[in-house]
Amino acid sequence: MDALALPRMRAGTSDGTICMEFEKRHDRTVATRLFRHGNSRISSAMAVPDSDPYYYLISTGGGYTEGEHYEVDIDVGEEAHAILTTQTPAYIYKCDHGKTTSQRQAMAVGPGGFLEYYADEVMPYANARFAQLSEVHLAKGAALIYADGLSSGWSPDAEPFRFASAFLSTSFFREGKLIALDRLAVTPREWEGRPRQGGGIGIFEGHSNFGSVLILDEKLKASDAEGFRKATEAALDGTCRIGISPIDAGGMALRILAPDEQHIDRIVHAFCAHYREDMRHLAPLRIRKNRS
Repeated sequence: MDALALPRMRAGTSDGTICMEFEKRHDRTVATRLFRHGNSRISSAMAVPDSDPYYYLISTGGGYTEGEHYEVDIDVGEEAHAILTTQTPAYIYKCDHGKTTSQRQAMAVGPGGFLEYYADEVMPYANARFAQLSEVHLAKGAALIYADGLSSGWSPDAEPFRFASAFLSTSFFREGKLIALDRLAVTPREWEGRPRQGGGIGIFEGHSNFGSVLILDEKLKASDAEGFRKATEAALDGTCRIGISPIDAGGMALRILAPDEQHIDRIVHAFCAHYREDMRHLAPLRIRKNRS
């Protein structure tokens, strides 16, 4: 399979579906639609002091099995603010029959709206095949935090990169114009006979976890990058590698290579807290997860 060719999504079929719509009413955001189907669930609203509530997106099967397809649709209305996160990593189980497990995500944020989407890492099991195709549409004045990641996977022999392939492709649009394309393709099946550990580009340079955050906000400038770099310094301990880059259309991108998800979490939190608290003057956000 071409490393950049995503398999065709199965339109009209889904093993799990989540649809959520949010609207600003008076001084708070409310969920006007919470729909779930199949193996997908949505938590009750989690109250946050001095902030809008947040929701967990849940897979009841504990993971995604071979050939399954999932759908996520999020719509954040004008001036609304939604905070969403996954409950656990996306465990992608083995695909011994060569079928790819897939997920499609579609998100829209209205004028002045703000979506925070914190997805835990994708964790492919040995021989897993996974493809995720996402689109995010932002109106003028809308803002976004979009975090996701990929681990080197799980295998019975504890060796990394035993999965067949993982593709994560996300297109970001503002007012219908493509402003960023984020695509990650990791294909260990094509490396048979080559070393899996201690390597370079394509195998996380010896690290086990890759993390990514894109913040899109028309008010962000290239000169803001230094503030983001200083904010993340305290979360670094010499075991990680990071890169922070401005996005021309207004935004900031963070990339992380780390030994585990706990390091990813700390760096992502520091990066996003700088934007949320120092630049948007929002209350601190502490999403409750047992990741220690």
